[in-house]
Amino acid sequence: MRSLTPYERIKAMVAGREVDRPGASVWKHFHQDDRVVSDSVKAHVAFQKNTWRETLVVSQIVYRYNETQNRKPKRSSGGAKRVKLENYEVHLPNYSIGDKIYDKIGPVCESYGKKVLIIGGRRALNAAEDKIRAYVAKTNLEIIGTKLYGTDCTYATVEKLREMPEYEEADMVFGVGGGKALDTVKCLCITDDKPVFAFPTIASNCAACTSVSIMYNEDGTFLKPNFFVRPVMHSFIDTEIIAKAPSQYMWAGIGDTYAKYYEAAISSRDERLEHFTSLGVATSHMCRDPLLMYGVKALEDHKKGLCSYEVEQAVLAIVVTTGIASIFLTKDFTPDYNSGLAHAVFYALTSYPVIEEKHLHGEV
Repeated sequence: MRSLTPYERIKAMVAGREVDRPGASVWKHFHQDDRVVSDSVKAHVAFQKNTWRETLVVSQIVYRYNETQNRKPKRSSGGAKRVKLENYEVHLPNYSIGDKIYDKIGPVCESYGKKVLIIGGRRALNAAEDKIRAYVAKTNLEIIGTKLYGTDCTYATVEKLREMPEYEEADMVFGVGGGKALDTVKCLCITDDKPVFAFPTIASNCAACTSVSIMYNEDGTFLKPNFFVRPVMHSFIDTEIIAKAPSQYMWAGIGDTYAKYYEAAISSRDERLEHFTSLGVATSHMCRDPLLMYGVKALEDHKKGLCSYEVEQAVLAIVVTTGIASIFLTKDFTPDYNSGLAHAVFYALTSYPVIEEKHLHGEV
């Protein structure tokens, strides 16, 4: 049989006809570079330019060896790490949920000290600060100040907050707001091992319960995920405040949460997974199923400002379940099973100003 061109070989294989030799598909995962889109692209281009011929030869040898052993070629693990008898720790989120849940602030927080600094977004503070202060007044805690976090979750913003004298004085920090505000406060406090508590005011993401901050460049484009060993000490999820937020945030949260299931399920297909990754994939089903059951009614009630059972179930899926799945899926500090599809596309699209300025994370 004559030697076929690559195009002819692919057409023949698709049609089920005989080919001159087995086809091969080779790819490589770059753990250190794939957290930043531009670095990942550069790494793949360099790989293709420098090593593709040698890699194809090796692939053909492996394929033919497997044929002689009468077994199928082993599927690539997609970069999954093999953890062998490693000592490791997993910290899951603590949370309270309900419309009067701030009455737990005292019992939960008083053991961490007395002085509290509140940091959050402007609209979030307008929505929640008065209620937080009213409940704190019933405890032994003292609020020593309220500060705006900034506009984006950047390392420069974190450093500015770190230099505030109120931050140095505070025993703990209450982070109030949405994803960027909470991620900023997490990056600040968890890095410094200062107790931090989350008060989410919208249900658009899982920042209140996960152990990662999504960091941005100063121009608003995506930089990288900053992983931590643990999430915040406790998250106070007030469903009354969340129900009164603009409904577009829940719409975005539903999209973000759906994505977690498909990203985890598809990225892990046919792979032997570590225990923590398997837990993350199993948990990801709870990112999808409750939203299929309650999502439509939850969004309708949210638009009316109602704090219904369906709204609560949607909030739990968006904020809590997705956060837990994310912790398990990124235990080894890689986004392989957590951000491989929808998130990767969104982060790349942030290079277009219109995406970052006019669209929410899960909406796209």
